[in-house]
Amino acid sequence: MYVGTRDRWMHNLKHPLREEVVTIPVGCELNPDPPIRTLAQLERHEISIFVTKPLHDHVEHISVTANVYEVAVLEKSDMYFRDADSPWWPATEWWPDLGPDARDFEWVEITKATHLPFPEYLPDQPLLIDYYRRPPTRLSS
Repeated sequence: MYVGTRDRWMHNLKHPLREEVVTIPVGCELNPDPPIRTLAQLERHEISIFVTKPLHDHVEHISVTANVYEVAVLEKSDMYFRDADSPWWPATEWWPDLGPDARDFEWVEITKATHLPFPEYLPDQPLLIDYYRRPPTRLSS
């Protein structure tokens, strides 16, 4: 539940942030089965995003980067928030389990809003890396 930013080494997310935080970089690992070895192999993969309920109101946009490329972006106007019992977490030996404190938080899943009428249509869809709709862009250094 601790993350660092460019402005401050460590934020304890159990307590409200008292200053404006522009970026919270969060790292992750890819499942090794099947292996994803190139940027091209990321295409057509879905991304699951879970945040704590108090934090979700403050998310302005989410960008997914791989190496020096931005491969997906989700703006607040296109976000759909759905309550989640707890975040999806792989039950494998090589991923550490969520800590007990993390299980006590209220969580929401962030997906892409379809902006279609509900309940006739699905209200959301997974965030998909789709190079046809949005090719990767190189980040400036």
